[in-house]
Amino acid sequence: MAEANEVILGEGGTTVDDVVRVAYGAKVVLSDDALQAMEKSFNALRKIAEDKGPIYGLSTGVGDLAKIKFSADMAHTIQENIVRSHSAGLGEPYAEEVVRAAMFARAAVLAMGYSGVNPDVVKLMVEMLNRDIVPYVPKYGSVGASGDIAPLAHVALAMLGEGDVFYGGRQVPAIVALRSELLEPIKLDGRDGLAIINGPQFMIAIAALSVHKLEMLIAAEVVNTAMLAEIVGARTTPFDERIHNVIENDGQKAVAKSLRTLLEESELTCRKRDGRVQDAYSIRCAPQILGSLWDVAKSFRKVIDSELKSASDNPLIIADEALALSGGNFHGERIALWLDFASLLCAELTNLAERHLNRLLNPVLSSLNDFLADQPGPESGLMILQYLAADIASENKVLAHPSSVDNIPVSADQEDHASYGAAAGRKILQAVDNVTNALSAELLAIAKGYRLLGAENPCKPAKEVLEKLKRILERIEHDKLSLHIALKEAKKILPDLAKFSELL
Repeated sequence: MAEANEVILGEGGTTVDDVVRVAYGAKVVLSDDALQAMEKSFNALRKIAEDKGPIYGLSTGVGDLAKIKFSADMAHTIQENIVRSHSAGLGEPYAEEVVRAAMFARAAVLAMGYSGVNPDVVKLMVEMLNRDIVPYVPKYGSVGASGDIAPLAHVALAMLGEGDVFYGGRQVPAIVALRSELLEPIKLDGRDGLAIINGPQFMIAIAALSVHKLEMLIAAEVVNTAMLAEIVGARTTPFDERIHNVIENDGQKAVAKSLRTLLEESELTCRKRDGRVQDAYSIRCAPQILGSLWDVAKSFRKVIDSELKSASDNPLIIADEALALSGGNFHGERIALWLDFASLLCAELTNLAERHLNRLLNPVLSSLNDFLADQPGPESGLMILQYLAADIASENKVLAHPSSVDNIPVSADQEDHASYGAAAGRKILQAVDNVTNALSAELLAIAKGYRLLGAENPCKPAKEVLEKLKRILERIEHDKLSLHIALKEAKKILPDLAKFSELL
C-alpha cells in the first residue's frame, strides 16, 4: 500500500491524477507485478531474437532504415546510436513538471510488460524521479508520429549520463547529477533505447496536466459567475432545476445545481436595476456554456486515463506467444485531436471571462463606478483589466487553430501521416496559462465590485475572496498600487475558489 506521497507503478498502467501527483513531486514505487511482467517480456524478446529473425529496432534500423538489417550482437551500439541521433530537439526546455509527468507516463507503459525492456531501465527512471533529476528536454522536435521520439530521446540521453538535467535548482551535466546520487548511467541493450523513446508520452503528460488545470478553472469560473450574478443583481430563475431537467446534458445540470447552491441564500440577486426581464447570456446561459465545457473536460480526462492504461510501443512483445508484433500504437492521433479540442475550450473560457469583466467595468451594465474606480476621472480603476482579458482572449482564439489537421510526411515518406500532437501540446500549455490569467483578472474585478457595492452578506465564496484579498484591495484603492501585483494575489486563490463549486 502506497504512503500518502507515493504513487505505485504497476502493470495495469496509471491515471491522470497519479501523473499530476508525480509531476509535482510525489515519489514512485515500482510494484513487484510490474517487475515480473518486464522480466518476462525481456526474456521473451531474447528468445524471439534468437529464434525468429530480424526485429524492428533491435536488429534493423528505424523509420525508413528498417530495411537495413544487422546482427543482433550490435544491439548495444544500435540502441545508443538511436538515442544520440534522435536527441535533436531545440528551443526552450519544457517545464520540469511536464518532463516528470512524461517520464512517469513512459515508465508506466514500459512497466506493463509489452516492450521487452530491461527492468533496470525503468528502475533508473523511477530513481531519477524520486531524486528529482529532471532531464533538459527542448520543446521542438516531435511531430507525434512514432510518438514523441525527440523529446523522449533527451530523457534517454540523460539516462546514459549525457546531456543536461535540472538538479538541485540548477542546470548541470547529467553525469554530475547521477553520480551525486550514486546512480550509474544505464547500459542499453536489446531494444531498450527504442523502448524509451517510442511513444506519445509528452503529449499525454501535457494532456494530463492540462485537463487537471482546466477542470479547476471551469469550476472557478462557475463560482466567478455566481459572484458576478450577485454584484449585478441578476435573476436566479435561469438556474431553476425544472429548466435543466428537460434537457439531457449532465454538465449543464451540474453547473446549474452548483449555481443554485452558491446563491440559495443570496440577499443580493434578483434586484431590479432596470426594466429587463432577462439577464445577458453570459450569466443567464452559464449552465449551458460552462456545463458544455465541463462535459468536454470530463471526456478529455476519460480519454487520457485510457491512454495511460495502454501499451503504446512498437513492436509489442507478446511474451506468452513469443511474438514481436509491429503496429502503430505509438501514433498520437487521438491525443492530438483532444488537445486541439481542449484549445477550443480554453478560447471559450477566456471569451466568457472577458464578457464578465466588461459587465463589471462598464457602468451602463453594472450600475457601479466607471471601471470600478474609487474616483473615476482622476483614477482609471480597473479599466485596463478588460484590455488584458481582450488580449488574452484574442491569443486563445489563435491558439484554437488545430495542429492535428496538418501533415508533413517524414522519414522518406515511411512515416507519411503524423499527428502533430506535440504542437497541439505546446499550444494548450500556453492557452491554459492564458485562461488562468483571464480568470484572475475577472476575480480581482469581482472582489473590487463587492467592495464598492458595500455588500454586508455576500455568498460564502465571496466572503473568503474578500478576506484573502482584503489587504490587496486596500492597497489598490485610488490607484495606489500596480495592478500587476494585485493580479498575482488573485491568481493564487483560484484553486481554493474552485472548491466552492462542488464540481471537483
